[in-house]
Amino acid sequence: MSENKLNDGLKKAIYTGVGIAAVTADAVGKAAEKIAKNSGQYVETLSKKGEEAVEILSKKGEEAIEKGKALSEELKRRKAAASESVKKVLESLEKLTKEEIENLKAKLAELEEKVDDAKVEVRSEAEEILSKIEKLSKEEFEVIKCRVEEIYENWTKDDDNDDKGEQS
Repeated sequence: MSENKLNDGLKKAIYTGVGIAAVTADAVGKAAEKIAKNSGQYVETLSKKGEEAVEILSKKGEEAIEKGKALSEELKRRKAAASESVKKVLESLEKLTKEEIENLKAKLAELEEKVDDAKVEVRSEAEEILSKIEKLSKEEFEVIKCRVEEIYENWTKDDDNDDKGEQS
């Protein structure tokens, strides 16, 4: 009889151990599911934040490029205006008095100063853009690089069309 009691006790102990293991496995499974669910949300949140950052940086890059394009156009306009002024000066140089020549020299100096100021401004903007680009991840850089190439292609097409229109 004592052997049966021992067997019954041993069976109960084994069953208890198996029950504890089953309950523990179930709890671990639920905890793993919760961790997986939360990590999915975390990954999704990180992904959204990354997309938002790329979008913001892309917009900032596009704005900087548009600003650079506007500055470049302004420089082209100023250069054309300066070239036209120089041409007029050269054509009428023989007809000018010393006083008129001095006035023209002053105007040319003023134009040169404005061009130099514009160059400094463009250089400063370019350095600021480069500083921001250096902080980008490789993926963000590639997105912006593609956008810049697209804008540059459109820009050079516009310049080519302008050149063709001037030649006609």
